[in-house]
Amino acid sequence: MFLRASMSMVLAVALIAAAPPAMAGDVLVYIAGSDGADNVYVLDPGSGEAARITQNAEESGRRNEMGSLAVTPRGGRVAYLFASTVGAELRIVGFDGAGAMTLKQEAMESTAAPAWSPDGTRLAFLRSEGMFDQQVCIVDAEGEGLASITQSPEHKTCLVWSPDGGRLAFRGATPVEEGGGKSYNLGDLWVVDASGGEPKRLTSVPGNLKTFAWSPDGAELVYSFNPKSPDQENLLLAEELWVVTASGGEPRKLTEKADSYDADPNWSPDGASIAFRSVRDGGSESVYVMKSDGTDARRLTDNAWGSEQCLPKWSPGGGRIAYGEKDSWTLKLFVMASDGSGQRELASTVKEFVWASR
Repeated sequence: MFLRASMSMVLAVALIAAAPPAMAGDVLVYIAGSDGADNVYVLDPGSGEAARITQNAEESGRRNEMGSLAVTPRGGRVAYLFASTVGAELRIVGFDGAGAMTLKQEAMESTAAPAWSPDGTRLAFLRSEGMFDQQVCIVDAEGEGLASITQSPEHKTCLVWSPDGGRLAFRGATPVEEGGGKSYNLGDLWVVDASGGEPKRLTSVPGNLKTFAWSPDGAELVYSFNPKSPDQENLLLAEELWVVTASGGEPRKLTEKADSYDADPNWSPDGASIAFRSVRDGGSESVYVMKSDGTDARRLTDNAWGSEQCLPKWSPGGGRIAYGEKDSWTLKLFVMASDGSGQRELASTVKEFVWASR
């Protein structure tokens, strides 16, 4: 069973200075700071031309921070978080800057982790009514028909739809009673049916699960994980990459290299390869790619010592990989061919980025 509630929407007219240029093929959508506020941009990685599709301005001297964004897989619409005085608002806007709206509901303190379904007809997000009370909710593409599909106690973060649109995976921390109060573990991987029901925990090894991604066929999920040291209970060891079947079962470790730090896994569209961030071979944090069984790891970026290259993401067509390079509190956005050639910087002061097709 799941709960339904009405949702009121505040529609806003987007003030667009100029119509964005037409773009075809795979594009990058990103959030970057400008003029004291954060805005959403759509960028053609071939030409490097970017179009700003939101016109958020500084309000009363307060910087408007965004936390995450999601794009319909075939392009067309962007959902993003926008900081308000009481919490994060969930906003939607078209690639052309039109049809802007803000989704609001009474008693909703904040929202997080927007995620469009693969067919673009549903938008999932986390609704918060308290510090540790996050539930997975779904609305249709117009923000109507709010359904809360979980009523479970995990502290939830990071929502990702399965490729067939039938399930949602999330990172969930289980509450533990300690010393007369409630605390939370460091996070496990969970899945729940998009129609609602009891979430299923896929991992339960002591440690901290961080980022994860579905395989293109929806059969498995790859994730990064800091295991706890067996002789020092609270010490987290170097981050590793693991994979687990979506139906449950024993997870298996993908990265076996000693003294390496492996994170940010992202599956290629054909399912044959996984791109990831790694520290190994005496170098700094660079982008690597390996076969989906964990073999044949190859470094794609020759990173200078001291910088951090992270968050590799395959383009929908599979021919390119975008990645970020840490620059203080933001990222420089780069793109390269899937073999590591043709590395180019595309944007700066970036906070988050995703691929889409159009």
